[in-house]
Amino acid sequence: MRGFFRKINNPVEGLYFQAIVEGIKAFREEFEGKLALQMIFIGAKKESAGGDGPACAEIGPDEVQLDTPLRRSEVTPLSPEEMAGIEKHFSGLPFVQVYRSRKPKIAPFGIHETALRRPC
Repeated sequence: MRGFFRKINNPVEGLYFQAIVEGIKAFREEFEGKLALQMIFIGAKKESAGGDGPACAEIGPDEVQLDTPLRRSEVTPLSPEEMAGIEKHFSGLPFVQVYRSRKPKIAPFGIHETALRRPC
């Protein structure tokens, strides 16, 4: 994960993955709300899942969201089978997975609600 972090995020010199993990852990100690970590997997990153699970376990989040891009994107999403394989690296952690999560039913706003949110 660490090499992938540098490649994708291109952080400022001197900022390292483990420092970010330590910062989130410190935040976790003070934050009293729900802490969720979102992990997005693509083909080039799926092999790093073995290191991602232990990093998440260090933090101790309330939820880990295992995702792959399902909207139109330049990268191909992982298949449900590939995502199921990634899950094993997060056993023991409270996780939700994009292909297994319940999708809320969302109705569009009516004209009245839209007008209330966007007054002239």
